[in-house]
Amino acid sequence: MELRDLEYFRSLARTGSISESAREHFISPQGLRKGIRRLEGHLNCNIFDPSRPGWQLTREGEAVLEYAETVRYESDRLVSRIHAIKEESRRIVRIVTTPHVKELIVPRLTAFQRNNPDMRIEVEEFVDSLCEERLMDERYAFGILQAPFDGTKFLTTPILTKRFAVWVRAKDAESLPAAVRLPDLDGRDVVLLDDTHKAYGSFIDACTSAGVSPHLIEKSEIVWVVEHVRKHGGFGLTLPQYPIFDGLSMLPLEGFTWTIGLCIPHDRTLSKDAMMLMEMLGESS
Repeated sequence: MELRDLEYFRSLARTGSISESAREHFISPQGLRKGIRRLEGHLNCNIFDPSRPGWQLTREGEAVLEYAETVRYESDRLVSRIHAIKEESRRIVRIVTTPHVKELIVPRLTAFQRNNPDMRIEVEEFVDSLCEERLMDERYAFGILQAPFDGTKFLTTPILTKRFAVWVRAKDAESLPAAVRLPDLDGRDVVLLDDTHKAYGSFIDACTSAGVSPHLIEKSEIVWVVEHVRKHGGFGLTLPQYPIFDGLSMLPLEGFTWTIGLCIPHDRTLSKDAMMLMEMLGESS
């Protein structure tokens, strides 16, 4: 039995289309059909029902599909393990995070790198909407992600929780309390990053729970949040590690926090260096 034939079979069982499955594997439809026939010949049974239209599985085919899924799962685990072994010998640890989180961990990573000069740490940044997707790639050891965390995909250890903050024009801050509460935002303009960032959905949920309905103004980049508040006023949702820009003041936002955590895909095998780095990041929180 050839693994490629099992993959052809998995694809055809999923798509129900010879042409689509052939395109997925960069072969001709005839080549994919030959693979299915080889698999049926090896098993001495029909895995698709010839008496029914389309590509309907027989009972034997259902058993083969279950086996094929197991083989694929174990194959992925093996690839991940081999990758970890190679990375361990090269002393490279790759992690993913978001730009605003990277700013918090760079000092820790620098200190760790100084104490472990033979190791190379590579940090790749993606927006929140891509971080979890990229972390599933076995090239990365772990991720430092923002809550909410997907427990179906990752084992997560929270390491830091802080309150959000808001930018306001300095002249407007004089009439505001030392800390802004969610009810203070009711009916007011709140400028924030768009829904590719987790803070967007979390903020809406927090406002809904508090019975607050701000007027949301979405921006794609943090610089546009700053510029909008400068020119038009309102509240610019931000994280406390960002700087205070000219003409603006930063006030803590009570009732809305953000948490970051160390996230590892289930069944990911880590190198000793990756585990050492994770331990340091956890202890430094």
